[in-house]
Amino acid sequence: MADFILPDSTTKLVEQVKNINIYFSKDDPIVPPIDFIKYQKFIPAARFIEFTDRGHFLQPTFPELIQDLKLLINK
Repeated sequence: MADFILPDSTTKLVEQVKNINIYFSKDDPIVPPIDFIKYQKFIPAARFIEFTDRGHFLQPTFPELIQDLKLLINK
């Protein structure tokens, strides 16, 4: 899914990937909110994390992502 276009089915994705986290910011100038909503409907087993002020996540650090990765490693 490198191009972020939803396939016809996410069955294989959900079978192969145990943890799916999707991050979105309401002020993203590139990814519209409707895409976040589509992913919520298409991959309901995913964990959806929404921010209000991160734009397109071009900040030098992303502590929430680091924390989520640490949680996955320690499972």
